[in-house]
Amino acid sequence: MFFSNPILTASGTFGYGKEFEQLTDLNALAASSRRAFAEAALRNATPRICETASGMLNSIGLENVGVEGFEKDKLPYCAPAVRACS
Repeated sequence: MFFSNPILTASGTFGYGKEFEQLTDLNALAASSRRAFAEAALRNATPRICETASGMLNSIGLENVGVEGFEKDKLPYCAPAVRACS
């Protein structure tokens, strides 16, 4: 598969894409890597960041909308781009 240009987003840093539609032309991207998602039960509970005597303990885990949330709320927005790549 060849891309139309070399501009892709890094996985996890671009959210699900819609968050950036007011900042850039999403159609100008060759591809966008979506955030990972998993079952909601696998997410770490808050608090996730804790100060310690020697620094910071970070346990972000899999914060995401979950499989069902992605399918219901995010996939409809992504679907036109996915179909364009098929």
